[in-house]
Amino acid sequence: MHKFIGTKQFYKNVFAIALPIMAQNGISNIVNMLDNLMVGRIGTEQLSGVSIVNDLMFVYQLCLFGAISGAGIFTAQYFGQRNEDGVRDTFRIKLVICGFIMLLGFAVFGFGDRTLISYYLHEGSQSGDLATTLQYGHTYMMFMLAGLLPQAAEFVYSSTLRETGETVIPMRASFAAVFINLVLNYILIYGKFGFPVLGVAGAAIATASAAAAGAMIGVGASAVKTGAEFDTAMSQVAATMGKSVADIEELRDFAQEMGSTTAFSASQAAEALNYMALAGYDADTSSL
Repeated sequence: MHKFIGTKQFYKNVFAIALPIMAQNGISNIVNMLDNLMVGRIGTEQLSGVSIVNDLMFVYQLCLFGAISGAGIFTAQYFGQRNEDGVRDTFRIKLVICGFIMLLGFAVFGFGDRTLISYYLHEGSQSGDLATTLQYGHTYMMFMLAGLLPQAAEFVYSSTLRETGETVIPMRASFAAVFINLVLNYILIYGKFGFPVLGVAGAAIATASAAAAGAMIGVGASAVKTGAEFDTAMSQVAATMGKSVADIEELRDFAQEMGSTTAFSASQAAEALNYMALAGYDADTSSL
């Protein structure tokens, strides 16, 4: 029966990867919905303008998703082979492609936003004054352009983390971004805590700021986790050799050098040093 439905461990592994990804994607979609809900309280024209721009931004996000998905297949394969160079190469390819999409987005949305928004507007619609709706959409779009870069960076980095088995950090970064967006929306749209009432512009500033914060939180948390893993690995090396961490500073530098100049990460180099220590090598000969 297990042949057809799998073991408990199999489902644990699947859900450990799938659930954080599902949560992150759901949370990410909430960001634009928050803008629509909170802007809707200040007027119909404002809501219509913001909703139209969010539709256009969704197309931009779909383009980013399509770009990273193809390269992501190879990232996962290279990671399974423990091929660090391959992972780096696919990461660079994602950066280049998403960078091109971002520049294209700047050009299209920056110079053609009024034309694109006007396609959604027609006489007899229930969205209020068309010229006013168009102006609110234009205002929202101009501020949202600042979020194109952090969105592209977040897509590239989060996808690479997921493809290498790390799904929790992107999910937490998305949670943080939604919380930041919610708080800034409340403050900037309605002018709370002494801030001016910015309305549509405030919603766009909050969303772009949340995108930038989410990207920085994801990158920072990943860097901290990587550093902690390296420190743990080097502590194990010191314990195996019967020395303090300070006594193997040269080995630490050696492992970091191997991580930057070879196909292996610094943590993998530290693990190799630990195997050498188990085999009887000491701190003086392990880096030779």
